[in-house]
Amino acid sequence: RSPRASRGRRVCPCFVVEAVVRTPRTPSSMGAGASVPDEMDEDTFMKLAAERFASLKNEDGKVKKSALTLPSGAGCDNIILLSDSYKVSHWKQYPPNTTLVYSYFESRGGKYDEVCFFGLQYLLKKYLTGVVVTKEKIDQAEKLYEAHFMGQQFYREGWEYILNEKGGVLPVKICAVPEGTVVAAKTPLMTVENTDPKCFWLTNFLETLLVQVWAPMTVATHSREQKKVIQAY
Repeated sequence: RSPRASRGRRVCPCFVVEAVVRTPRTPSSMGAGASVPDEMDEDTFMKLAAERFASLKNEDGKVKKSALTLPSGAGCDNIILLSDSYKVSHWKQYPPNTTLVYSYFESRGGKYDEVCFFGLQYLLKKYLTGVVVTKEKIDQAEKLYEAHFMGQQFYREGWEYILNEKGGVLPVKICAVPEGTVVAAKTPLMTVENTDPKCFWLTNFLETLLVQVWAPMTVATHSREQKKVIQAY
């Protein structure tokens, strides 16, 4: 959805609805204003792309199978890799001096007027609790993203800040309705916000992982509706 103006604040897209982005007058020492590598010129980019592609081929000219897939399970425990690739460069795209991004998740409605919220605790405990950022994971992500983008889009400084200043613990606050709660469609089910002004970019980076809750929610909602039909007879 397109960004919209809202009285006295900047509103940008987020999970399913929107994110409120706070941009105070005092600039942040990190974030959207941080220095980034210069862009490649077209000739350099095409040369690099040709070299990369050539390195992926066997002697017979066919693409190596190993070049098309990662080892089974690779990156599955690395929070830095559990996101859509287009989000990797979003840290560059926020308005200057952004310090807070607050997002919420909702069901937009559909077949049923109510949804049964279920499954968030699993995601929180498996992927987001405790120390989840390490130097090894940062190195792994940087190597993969550099190959993926054929250039530097990865925000290593931001992840190293979380590692060094936060001990590898993600500075985010997630609030949600209790598991199993039946809620009317188009009602916020959870909210996410960064708790460190230098990590404003982290809130929506986590969207890809957090919205996986739609799967258990869908199962729970369908099961509840089916049980209602059975009970009626």
